Amino acid sequence: MRSLLLDLNCAQCGSIAESDRVQRRCAQCDGPLLARYDLGRGAPGLRQVLKRPPGLLRLSELAPLQSHHFPTLGEGATPLLPGEGPAVELDLPHLLVKDEGQNPSGSWEARGISVAAAKARELGIGRICLRSAGDSARAAASYGALQGLDVMLQIPEDSSPELQEELRDRGAELELLPWREIELAAAGGQDNGAGGWLDLSAMAEPFRIEGAKTLGFELIYDLGRVPDAILCPTGTGMAIAAIGKAFDEMESMGWIGPVRPRLVAVQAESFAPLVHAFRKHHDQLQPWSRAANTAARELRCSSKQASMLALAALRSSRGTAVTVGEKDIRAGFSMLNRRLGLTGSVATGACVAAAKQLRQSGFLRREALVVLVSPSNRQ
Repeated sequence: MRSLLLDLNCAQCGSIAESDRVQRRCAQCDGPLLARYDLGRGAPGLRQVLKRPPGLLRLSELAPLQSHHFPTLGEGATPLLPGEGPAVELDLPHLLVKDEGQNPSGSWEARGISVAAAKARELGIGRICLRSAGDSARAAASYGALQGLDVMLQIPEDSSPELQEELRDRGAELELLPWREIELAAAGGQDNGAGGWLDLSAMAEPFRIEGAKTLGFELIYDLGRVPDAILCPTGTGMAIAAIGKAFDEMESMGWIGPVRPRLVAVQAESFAPLVHAFRKHHDQLQPWSRAANTAARELRCSSKQASMLALAALRSSRGTAVTVGEKDIRAGFSMLNRRLGLTGSVATGACVAAAKQLRQSGFLRREALVVLVSPSNRQ
């Protein structure tokens, strides 16, 4: 099952770039590059794919990897859980939770980082780097070790000793920085990949999103239909952008029609640059001056390039972007533990709070099939 990868296309100016050499962002406008596939020739049908073993590369034709050998830790194919108690409390009887915490590194970041690291090795890159609040750092350390790559991670200086020890145990080199310094670099789209390092931060290169999008494929594998809404805790916007790309590609293959799930980006009130841009009808993030005082650490990050794609995906799906307060985030987190027994991240609590808000406003109908993405098993 060969990859149908054709080339890379700039989402901002439309320029084409070669996919068989190291690329970062568009050389013409610095916009994000996206993999483009020959979907009109050789793309498999859904029934054919469903006969294959579950896993991240179940649809290998729409992965950017040319090698037949893909070292794996067992990422992907995570369960879609009935909402049970939270479904009752939220008055959403068809609520489902996509439990991404069951990925090998404990979060959904295993999807994108595993593919990006494998592609880096395939292209002859031996060193990768990343900025992270935690989950993507764990994934980069894990998959860097698996692929035999050197790994350098920039993480907040207030990161726990346990996280630092875990990353160093996997061979990663750490640089501890003030969170504001990391955030300003990421929000401005600064490339951290000087000196032969390949930056795997959100949309700093084109292949991490290719692993991330498999979450969208799996929803169709499991449901056999398009859900009415998908709620994602949102920092950089990568999840929203990736799911949007997956549904676009499935329509091009004839798996689904033009109807999309309404995508919902959920951010904390204290750090909501993407929500602000969505409400102001901006196509790009604007500077955010307030301190990011939220317990949901993975919501304290942003990305100029990923957010541009996320904003487009939200609007094309007739979705929305909402903020939730810290008290409601904690209440949602408590509900997951108390009524579902799920040890998700605090960020998942933000999704629960958003679902409550959107059900009360009427955005989510009682009969809607709603998927909450639980991105991590780390608090």
